[in-house]
Amino acid sequence: MDKRVMRRDAFHKEELRIVIFGSSGPSQFHLTNCILGRKEFSKVVCSIAGCRKNLGKLAGRWVSVVNAPNFYDKDLSRSKMEEELRRSKCLSSPGLHAALVVLDLEKLSPNDISVPKLVTKHFGESVLGHTLILLSYEGHLERAALEDWILRRDSHLRVLVEQCGGRFHVFSRSWRDPTWSRELLEKIEKMLKNHGGMFYSNKSYARAERSIRKEEKRLLKKRAEEMKRVWRELEEQYRGEELRKKMEEYEACVGAEIRAKAELDNRWLRTSLAVGIGLGFVTGVALGSIAGVVEGPVGVAVGGAIGGAMCGAAGGAVQVAMKNIEDRVVPQARTFSFNSVFINRFYRSHRFQEQDRIKRRTGDSVKKRKKLNTMMETDAFPSENGETNNLSELRIGLLGWRESGKSSSGNTILGREEFRCGIRTAQCVKRQGEVAGRQITVVDTPGWRKNKSAKDTAELDKEEIGCNVSLCPPGPCALLLVINVDSSFTETHRRSAEEHLELLSDTVWTRTIVLFAGGDWLGDTTIEQHIECEGEALKWLVEKCGNRYHVLNNKNRTDGSQVTELLKKIEGMVAGNSTGCFMLPARRRASSSEYLRPNMSKRV
Repeated sequence: MDKRVMRRDAFHKEELRIVIFGSSGPSQFHLTNCILGRKEFSKVVCSIAGCRKNLGKLAGRWVSVVNAPNFYDKDLSRSKMEEELRRSKCLSSPGLHAALVVLDLEKLSPNDISVPKLVTKHFGESVLGHTLILLSYEGHLERAALEDWILRRDSHLRVLVEQCGGRFHVFSRSWRDPTWSRELLEKIEKMLKNHGGMFYSNKSYARAERSIRKEEKRLLKKRAEEMKRVWRELEEQYRGEELRKKMEEYEACVGAEIRAKAELDNRWLRTSLAVGIGLGFVTGVALGSIAGVVEGPVGVAVGGAIGGAMCGAAGGAVQVAMKNIEDRVVPQARTFSFNSVFINRFYRSHRFQEQDRIKRRTGDSVKKRKKLNTMMETDAFPSENGETNNLSELRIGLLGWRESGKSSSGNTILGREEFRCGIRTAQCVKRQGEVAGRQITVVDTPGWRKNKSAKDTAELDKEEIGCNVSLCPPGPCALLLVINVDSSFTETHRRSAEEHLELLSDTVWTRTIVLFAGGDWLGDTTIEQHIECEGEALKWLVEKCGNRYHVLNNKNRTDGSQVTELLKKIEGMVAGNSTGCFMLPARRRASSSEYLRPNMSKRV
């Protein structure tokens, strides 16, 4: 029997086990961040070397999310992919509640359409009854219209969705809507109700669970003496109900740790690796005999050794990695506070492999770009008399598309709440303050739609862009083009930014610095790595601005050094230009002054 399901009378109370599959690209990792409500994967991660498991909450309900490697990851061999798919079963044992197949709606390919077929190949045909198609897109399109288009016009997608019982969900990679997670959870729970509240399992899941249970018993036996010692210590410190609670917390803590280790390394996984090596040896025997290079028993031995090495290398590497993981896990005998963070640390070992892959791919370009950006600071641009410029006054204009983080960045620069966040900036607003011994003027500007060209922008908004310059006479020392790092940057976005900035002047680029907002999303990824991995459009924009860029973490305004470094880069740019500020062409300057005059008091 291909499918075996387990009943849970109160399935809504237990942890949901979700396994996410993807074809290629970063969509499945972005989805994981959205489900967990935190950044587990950097935006530049497009693939992972091995399965990852994380715990968190989706709309208030506990979920465990297992990410399998992308099916069409060119860096993974077929045998390695097989091993990781087996591991994903261990991490979601005794069975999955939902399999989410994530596809990029804007880049669908034949490979994407075949992903559900690959899922059924490894998990059984019946897994489609617990499968939901997730379609990601960029921007703020009307979801109802998108869903109608999927069901009515796109035949490939329609067939794909029908295979999964008509279940699908669309989500925007750049739209943060708190109702999104609730809608996804409701669809998953509705799917489970159709199955009587049962999760999906099959024979391989059953074997995995039996092996995990045996491994748990073995590990628990190893910890027996330690647990007795801790119990004695607890009995000396606590009494009655408090003792009972502390012992339950400790036992839950140890149990979670042991379960996590057993899922990562158990006999079922080790047996599969041994079988792979054994098959490799048999293949090697055949190869050695056919080649006839070495005859007799020696040929068999050499051929078997070569074949075993070739076919079992990946398995052996995984075993070594898993052994290292176990060695790193330190028993938390005195830690009695049990939460999801405690468990999550057991499933993060592959993150180092992802970071190394990014660093290898972008290393030279990153070093060169970082060096150029460092040269933008004041010390690299002495004035004509040989002294460095330390300006007592700086005038800064903020430009960018809507919801790029301009207002929040202005607040970070001034060190206090001066600009209203969360609502659209309707007209330019000027605010001032003293920062790091300098008098700072910041002008916030209405944003444009990032997917639209300048000709589609309202004339009033175009006038406001010019007012940014006029509000800080004789002109801004720097224009900061604000880009949020948590959304993708495409060629369309590049053209839009270019057209809107050149509404001011063709020479605007000599006074512009790219300011990346939302630096907390980068995690361990440097801004240089982000620029290189994002693509040619963003690299063009940064280079057009003379490789001047800076990153702000607007959630950590206590870090004054990030603002001080930005001011130094502005001073360096000013010192490198012949004039002290950016000025509009005469005709545009007169037009902006005339436009500003009637309601100047409301802006300052």
